Amino acid sequence: KKLPADKNTPLDYLNVLTLEKMLIRPEEKDMTVMHHEFVAEFPGGKKEYLTSTLVDYGIPNEDTSVARTVSLPAAMAVKLILDGTFKDTGCHIPVAPSIYNPLLDELESYNVVFKERKHEL
Repeated sequence: KKLPADKNTPLDYLNVLTLEKMLIRPEEKDMTVMHHEFVAEFPGGKKEYLTSTLVDYGIPNEDTSVARTVSLPAAMAVKLILDGTFKDTGCHIPVAPSIYNPLLDELESYNVVFKERKHEL
């Protein structure tokens, strides 16, 4: 199969093929699944097995799940920076509750929710 003549890098070729093969029609919906597993150890020897699972579906004729789960957190973070909720400056990874809790709370209003479970070991 010939690719467009104006595409001349491997990334261009990959992009053309991916867009063709992974196209989602407006009436279709995609699904995002994210699953994390942790073993937490606490002072005194207590251990817990924790899971956090997200299953999200796109909305036909509206937004894909991938668009919602990627763009919403980024847009919400910008909003929280601009309204002064996030006061730290510089680059941060979202491992502090002061960063991830406001984002998770707002995502919940869009029905993007992680279900968490824990079991003692």
